Amino acid sequence: MKTFKTVTIVLAFGILFSCRKEDDLNKQPSDPKLKAPINGSVTDYDEVTFEWDESTDPENDEIDYTLFISNDSLNWKSYSYVNSKTKISNNEQTYLYYSFEPGKKYYWKVKAENKFQVNPPQQETGEAISKTFHFFTMPNSVINLRDTSGHEFVNLYWEDPQNLDYVEIRVEPEINNLTQPVIIDAGVQKLELTGLENGTIYTFFVKACNILGHISKANTLRVMPLDPTQVHDADFNIYNITQIGEQTWLRENLRTTKWQDGTPMENQYGDKYYVIGSQSDIYGYYYYPSSFNNSAGKNPCPYGYHVPTDEEWKELEKFLEMPEDEIDDYCDYSNTYRGEDFNVGNMLKSVTGWLDYNGENGNGIDFYQFNLLPAGYIFNGEEIGFGELSILYSSTNEGEYFYKYRGFYNNTSGIKYCQTNLSISIRCIKD
Repeated sequence: MKTFKTVTIVLAFGILFSCRKEDDLNKQPSDPKLKAPINGSVTDYDEVTFEWDESTDPENDEIDYTLFISNDSLNWKSYSYVNSKTKISNNEQTYLYYSFEPGKKYYWKVKAENKFQVNPPQQETGEAISKTFHFFTMPNSVINLRDTSGHEFVNLYWEDPQNLDYVEIRVEPEINNLTQPVIIDAGVQKLELTGLENGTIYTFFVKACNILGHISKANTLRVMPLDPTQVHDADFNIYNITQIGEQTWLRENLRTTKWQDGTPMENQYGDKYYVIGSQSDIYGYYYYPSSFNNSAGKNPCPYGYHVPTDEEWKELEKFLEMPEDEIDDYCDYSNTYRGEDFNVGNMLKSVTGWLDYNGENGNGIDFYQFNLLPAGYIFNGEEIGFGELSILYSSTNEGEYFYKYRGFYNNTSGIKYCQTNLSISIRCIKD
């Protein structure tokens, strides 16, 4: 009996000691509660913001969080020491990066742990981990969205992304008798609209809906229908056109601040490739040759047009009956005016705006409605030669920073053929 009592006392003491030991263990924090992205939601794939309610800890210990992301709920990528509101980017150059893809399903969860700098106490077993949520990234929008436009019409074209159900299109300003949004089924890949107002800028917002019912971000396209004798640049400045022989030219000098693709005409430091003069509303803008050197092949002209090459200038001059023996007379910094005897320069100069020279009329006859005004040029901020001369670029370089040009002056009916790196005018020609 004595032995039995001894064993009983030892067991009881062991049980009591064990209970006290468990009570003395450091407690785990509470499970994090996930907030965003909401379970089952659709979010942008360029950058995803993950947010959860912070855990609480019985001993008020500091808490570290680890975020887990997976595309299959089996293989997880972890991000340690993150905050309860953390942005994960799709840009691989960033520290917190994940390769999110459009139209995909992803899973996420968060684990909370006590943060101990030194001498960590014994921790109770288990993990403080959230539920697992899932979200979808937005699907791709339509591919290669483009347009053709003309007299009172706009046509949109695109390529369908994978898993497309339909395309949804809205337009501003509203078009009479057009019910919005316009729904285009997969496979059609176009929208044709007529009865639009020439000279009005219409903005189209094009979204794609996939077979899961998820909507993409909007592709935006601005379009301006015009009369067949007009075109516009990326700033939606309108230009008239004229036919001279086999060539089609703008009747005004270029005055855009954007490349044809809509990006600004400036370098990485924000320095502009153009200058706006005091009379640029009449004469157009002035462009540095660096705009050609550093543009990586970008085009400043309206869609379907480009800066003329030296050979295209020569083709125009030949049509205007520039003598063959003068066509290649290149300047040697002297006043070599080609085609004077045949009035070639005056065929393009405007009938007004040119100053007289020594009592002689400096105007041209503008036989082909080229409407060349005396825009002068700009050097170190100074406006030079207004009313006296006009210098037009070619896209053909002469050396690294100089480009061939055509010069027109109030004291001659000829054309000067030379090179420059000044801020001068651009007159565009059709492709």
